[in-house]
Amino acid sequence: MGNLPNDHFVERCVLTSPSRPLPLLSQEALPFWEGCLKDQLLLQHCCDCGAINWLPKSFCARCSSDRLTWKEASGDGVLESFSIVYRPMNEAWASQVPYILALVWLKEGIRMVTRLEMEKGRIPTIDGPVRVYFVDIGDGFKAPFWRPQ
Repeated sequence: MGNLPNDHFVERCVLTSPSRPLPLLSQEALPFWEGCLKDQLLLQHCCDCGAINWLPKSFCARCSSDRLTWKEASGDGVLESFSIVYRPMNEAWASQVPYILALVWLKEGIRMVTRLEMEKGRIPTIDGPVRVYFVDIGDGFKAPFWRPQ
């Protein structure tokens, strides 16, 4: 399991972690989070039909095969939409407002809801190119964030 903490695994949709919101680990998503620790954006691919599963599952969403593998994504995408958050949904993120939630279309053909980091005073450009980078979010986790290219 690498260096990821054991106390964040999901057991039948029950979160067993500290009160601060952190990623929920599942066996299906574990390789994704281990990749993030290595600054790699890994996507789950079906060995039979080639489809990408996002979010990770135990079977292919297109053909139902359970023959799945992980491949590193290019890290390139396009900004489809964004929202500037001034009032966080959880007090744990209050110190980070304003921040940008974004919908990024990856070169591989999937959408990812994520954080977008911009230089102060700059406005994101819809359809503009973005690139992934990884941010330490605490408790042994790194998460993919995006920034304009």
